[in-house]
Amino acid sequence: MPEGRGTFSELTVWENLRLGAYTRRASKDDFARIQTYFHWLGERRHQQAGTLSGGEQQMLALARAFMQRPRLLLLDEPSLGLAPLLVTEIFRIVRELNENEGLTVLVVEQNAHIALQAAQTAYVLEVGRVALSGPSAELQAHESIRRSYLGY
Repeated sequence: MPEGRGTFSELTVWENLRLGAYTRRASKDDFARIQTYFHWLGERRHQQAGTLSGGEQQMLALARAFMQRPRLLLLDEPSLGLAPLLVTEIFRIVRELNENEGLTVLVVEQNAHIALQAAQTAYVLEVGRVALSGPSAELQAHESIRRSYLGY
């Protein structure tokens, strides 16, 4: 899922989801499974994607990516430009996809606080190089990480 929303704004929510599964045949079970994570999709299925809020478009992009049934999901700045409540919701869904579906997720995120809370393992990049890496809990407790990235 690239940075930004990347939805097909002229198409409906459902058409966007169907495009997510264009490399394989999507079933009704796939759509039902997606709705367990994104409850609002069913009632908005005929709505044009371009009329959704920014957060809803971001969630639609995530749902569309998940329609491919990937084993690895790459997310680039999923919190970009979103309200804190929507960021929390997106990361909750990503965590559920990881736990319930066994989906491996690689997130590139500048919001260090939420990224470290969601991750099991983290890498801190500085000027394109790995400065620190390890279990997220250890990095959250690391003095320089707390001062530089978490603000306390």
